[in-house]
Amino acid sequence: MRTFLMGLTLLLAAAAVTGQTRQRLITGLITSADDGVTLEGAAVWVKGTKNYSGSQPDGIYYLPVTPRDSVLVFFHEGFDLQEIHLNHETEYNVQLRRTARTAQNKRPEKR
Repeated sequence: MRTFLMGLTLLLAAAAVTGQTRQRLITGLITSADDGVTLEGAAVWVKGTKNYSGSQPDGIYYLPVTPRDSVLVFFHEGFDLQEIHLNHETEYNVQLRRTARTAQNKRPEKR
């Protein structure tokens, strides 16, 4: 009986581990392409999800992603929205360009 319970415990533990989605942490620096200044408070999210983060005062962001995630979206008020496609890297430094139409370039809704 003891062997049966140990086997059942191992089986349940293996099922729990395989049922979890593996994530990796994406990080990087967000700066202005015009003057190189780091951008605090830039929004970063995985396209098509509610997985969201923002850049810190030093311009650095951290965002966990799953293997299904493929595009990151970057936005800061007064700058053009930028999308990048993920590959095997874990660091993505992004330079945002100032928009010519600041009043029309409002933060888009996340899905």
